[in-house]
Amino acid sequence: MDQLLQDRVDALHRFHDVLFGRRVRPDRHLPLQRKRHLIEMLRAVDGNYAGASYQEIAESVFNTKRVNAISWKSAPQRDTVMRRVRTGLALVNGGYRTLLYSHRIR
Repeated sequence: MDQLLQDRVDALHRFHDVLFGRRVRPDRHLPLQRKRHLIEMLRAVDGNYAGASYQEIAESVFNTKRVNAISWKSAPQRDTVMRRVRTGLALVNGGYRTLLYSHRIR
């Protein structure tokens, strides 16, 4: 019995649903915007591992159009992509564990 008991019970309910072919209950711990950011982070990390430039990652992840190098330096997508790669790499390197409990333990 600890602060994470309810999380464990919820996870068991979802696991039970999967085992018996029922519709899986949504995990309500992460807001939709956070889920979208996590997906973008993983896609950005994949691009980074594949050797893509930040601009190529932006084109793929955010459907941006290619711009010249001067415009790219001040494009808001540049900062977003760099942040998604940086935070995505932190998650891949062990930071993902914070997703398991950060919403409960403050």
